[in-house]
Amino acid sequence: MRLRKLLFSGIFIPFLGLTGCGDSGPVKPVSGEAYFDVPGFMQQQLAALNKQQPALQKTVWVNQEKPETQQVQNINWEEELQHFLEIDLNKKALQGAYAVSEENTAAGKRITYNRKAAINTPVRMLEILTDKGNAVKQLRAVSEEKNALFYNREERLLTIGPDQILQKYYVSGVQKVILFDSLHYTAKAAAVRELK
Repeated sequence: MRLRKLLFSGIFIPFLGLTGCGDSGPVKPVSGEAYFDVPGFMQQQLAALNKQQPALQKTVWVNQEKPETQQVQNINWEEELQHFLEIDLNKKALQGAYAVSEENTAAGKRITYNRKAAINTPVRMLEILTDKGNAVKQLRAVSEEKNALFYNREERLLTIGPDQILQKYYVSGVQKVILFDSLHYTAKAAAVRELK
């Protein structure tokens, strides 16, 4: 199945995110970056992953079909993690678009960015969990887009290991285009590193 191959190759759904408001080109970040710098964080992850080159144990579900698992080698990490790389709250057009809350936890801190009601941008919520040393342990984002013809909701979860490099990720969503059935998809993957 073509869709399953796209999911395994890291290219998720071809029309995903096409209805995003104001995302049609590079936009300068807000001076001083008001929100967590997801693209900068992900670039650090890409550099580390390109150096280590772990494999991925990846499982994909599409609709009600039986899940399929593969171990994937020689990964194009930029393509594989594109859904996380595109999360950018620091675009100039989004200045003041999110309410920020912080909560201290036993393990560290939870910072949550919630899209304000009147704002039209795909990322509805971003949550960053850090340890006591302020190192990122988990990144979770929920995006949602809808209009008269199209509905898309997606959750993305990235977990960072003790070595500060990607441990696993999860992407799950539903898409509905008018006159077509809903498409439900999930991909989860865990880094496989050789024991030294």
